[in-house]
Formats: sequence, structure tokens, C-alpha cells
Amino acid sequence: MKKFILLIIIHLGILLPAKESINIINPDDLIIKDNKIYILESKLCKVSILDLKTLKEVKSFGKKGKGPGEMVYINGLKTRIDIIDNKIQINNYNKFLIYDLNGNFIKEYKKLPNSIILKGKGYEIFSKLENEDNKNHLNIYCKKKELRKVYSTIAPIQKDFILKGFNPMNQEIFDFKIYKDNLVILDTNGKVILYDLKSNNKKELTINLKGESITKNVKKEVNYYYKNHPTTKMFYKEIKNKFKFPKR
Repeated sequence: MKKFILLIIIHLGILLPAKESINIINPDDLIIKDNKIYILESKLCKVSILDLKTLKEVKSFGKKGKGPGEMVYINGLKTRIDIIDNKIQINNYNKFLIYDLNGNFIKEYKKLPNSIILKGKGYEIFSKLENEDNKNHLNIYCKKKELRKVYSTIAPIQKDFILKGFNPMNQEIFDFKIYKDNLVILDTNGKVILYDLKSNNKKELTINLKGESITKNVKKEVNYYYKNHPTTKMFYKEIKNKFKFPKR
């Protein structure tokens, strides 16, 4: 909740403790480490480092490009930031970048478009789209000495779209983070999975998520967007029957 509130505050420019304005236009993800806030803007391919107490910018790094340490922006596709083992890890469209906590580039790896990778000491976490029982599944794997499937959910979009690096609906079906030697997975159905990276034990919790009711106008706006947006209108006929609105 604190992260969500802070993201809204920064997005609206309501930085009350700071005397200087900060040029953050469209934050997508953030993480807090050692009294610093790391804010990622996918569209600008930029990370801003803020002092947590003063909310003043300490440094910014990252730029657009295809060279080492550079990121690309594709409309509708989100980049994410994590910090593991005191290293900044950024999942960009088709590569995985690592920086130190001051934003100095260390190395990068190529990866499948739209997949997510997290690397720690002795383990690697990654997501993968696979076909199982004639259904498309988004799976999360943990690779240590052996490979284990930690989580699986049915993907509501067609496999070909993701394999081509294009997700027309940009649905975040789940999210996962590393917290104190645990892989924490949260899906849209209110299920929380805690996977202990040391013992390989897994726990599942269920939380009651209550949201605002989805009105006919909201559904109408969503359909209008995908029907008319230049990026998605060419796929509208194929995806219009795949819209699923949760019952509230």
C-alpha cells in the first residue's frame, strides 16, 4: 500500500517534503533500498534515484538504445526494476540488465521478449509461456541445482502474440518479487504464494480483494480503446471476445 501511495504522489507531483521539483513524468515501477527510492520510467528508459527522507533526486541513469546498458521502449510493454544481492536488475523488452546501486552498468543478458528474469546467489527465477493440455500457461520456474515449477496460470491471450514480443492486452496476470529469501507471487485472484528459496517450501495464502464495481461505461471505454488504438485495432477482431471483467 505504501508503494502504491508513493507512486501516486510522485505521479501527481505532490512531493511535499521536497523544495525542488523532480522531473518524473510517467513512473512505472519503483523499489526502496537503504533510504533511497529507485523509480523507473519505461517510456524514457530512465531510472531516478531519490533520497527517501528529502525526496530530492540524487542521480538518474539509463537511456534509449540497443547498445550495452541501454534500453528500448515499445508502446504498451512495461519494464520492471528489482534489487537483489545489492544489484539493480532491470527487465527490459528482450534483455536483462544489471547495475550497481549507484546506477553504474555492470552487464546484461539476452532473454525472450516479455519474459521476466530475476537472478540471485545460487538461483534464477524466470517466467515462461508454455502450451499445456492445449491451453496457454504462464509459468514461473526456480532454477537452483534443479529446475522447479513454482507457479502456473492460464494465459488469457494467444500464444503467438507473446512469442512475437507483442501483448495486445498488456495484462499483468501476476507479479512477483524477492523478499528476504522468499519468492512472493501475487495473482489477480487474490492468491499469494510464498516460496522459500532456501528450503524450497511453498505456502499459499488467499486474501479478499474488493474493488470498485465495473460499470457499463468502463467496459465500453475498454472496448473502444482496443478497437481504435493504432497498436491494437488490427488485432481487435481476434481479441474482443477474450475480454474478461472480474465480478465485483
